[in-house]
Amino acid sequence: MLDRAAGQVRRGVDLIPLGHRCIALLDVLLIADGQTVNKDDLLASAWPGQIAEEANLTVQIGALRKALGKAPNGLEWIATVP
Repeated sequence: MLDRAAGQVRRGVDLIPLGHRCIALLDVLLIADGQTVNKDDLLASAWPGQIAEEANLTVQIGALRKALGKAPNGLEWIATVP
């Protein structure tokens, strides 16, 4: 569960340690509710008003995937669409 006010993510009672950029990315993805979110929107959400390289996004999405683990169906929670 994402607690936007506290900037925290919990699985049950356990706190999932995520940085603020990961939380910003997760927030955008949750708001999109399964719809594709383009790279520029993801970059703007995690690095507002800053120039960030695509590699930064790759690292943060990787960290988010690792922290979230697999979905109950065995797939990743976050899919990359080329």
